[in-house]
Amino acid sequence: MFDRRKELPKAYSVQDMAHDTAEAFQALGLEQVYLFGASQGGMIALVLAINYPDLVGKMVLGSTSANVRDEQYRVIEEWIRLAKAGDCEGLYLAFGKEIYPPSVFEQYRETLIAAAGTVTDKDLERFIILAEGIKGFNVVSKLDKIQCPVLTLGVFEDSVLDSDATMEIAEKLDERADFRLYMYTGYGHAAFDTAPDYRKRMLDFFEQ
Repeated sequence: MFDRRKELPKAYSVQDMAHDTAEAFQALGLEQVYLFGASQGGMIALVLAINYPDLVGKMVLGSTSANVRDEQYRVIEEWIRLAKAGDCEGLYLAFGKEIYPPSVFEQYRETLIAAAGTVTDKDLERFIILAEGIKGFNVVSKLDKIQCPVLTLGVFEDSVLDSDATMEIAEKLDERADFRLYMYTGYGHAAFDTAPDYRKRMLDFFEQ
């Protein structure tokens, strides 16, 4: 599993994240990777597939966007505001409330509060840089450069990036025979954590 670089610059765009990931792939000698990216990771995956087609063999996108419009960024802006204010508990609760369905959020409320107590100032600074990195992200006009088969998994009740973001990707890739779309109901933005069949759908797609 790949994460962003350990030490972040003050400005770190999705394109920068994808470039760093591509360099890591290349350093490890990886090619034609079966790639899964969710949320911001899905944006990174899109840039990888567009700019480094030889590195990606198949791709699964979860709860992501190819074009982060202002209205999609509002939830993330609120998270950034809480992080800048140093309100760790407020950030964790706001984050959990937006990405999970209500029943899951209530189940893990106390866990989120406890986790908030472990957050450092450096953690908050890192979160802010990563969250600000998606502002203005837009690769819609480049989606036709993707060469690999794609499965997109979205959620109708995605209160972070909105289901319209998933549908916009689908509209651009829908005519391709190697494109698949599945939309969940009732699992929230983090369906990759909450939907019981999520991993099986990915595996079935990768094994086709």
